[in-house]
Amino acid sequence: MFAALQVRQTNQQRKEQAAIELVRSMQSNEWISAVGPISQLPLHGSAVLTEGQADAATALALRIEAMGYLVYRGAVSIDLVDDLVGGMTRTAWDRLAPWVQKYRADSGNQKAFDWFQWLAERLAERTTSPTPAYQAYRDWRP
Repeated sequence: MFAALQVRQTNQQRKEQAAIELVRSMQSNEWISAVGPISQLPLHGSAVLTEGQADAATALALRIEAMGYLVYRGAVSIDLVDDLVGGMTRTAWDRLAPWVQKYRADSGNQKAFDWFQWLAERLAERTTSPTPAYQAYRDWRP
């Protein structure tokens, strides 16, 4: 019984550490610099981006890609990712999907940004209109 408790505590600590790392990655200058340009792209954006937009798209997509894989592997929950970056993930995919498809076609690499797409699709399946945190948790008290 003691061993089972230790395994459970170790797994919980691992998930908490993954969540902390997720938050750290969103606080990087690269993430912060990428969010603005991508958020300003039109919905269902263009397959062709400027060099600066492509750099921002790559930076953002790679981070979201890593999050998708962590969700798939069970290292972080989809609830956590949805709460922290679900809105940005949906926004990014809605704007970058044409660029990703063109990137795949041009490079011949159909696996490019596949975990980004996977995570965006899993989040889209969860709800069509996610409730923003400021509304969903307005009655929260410590």
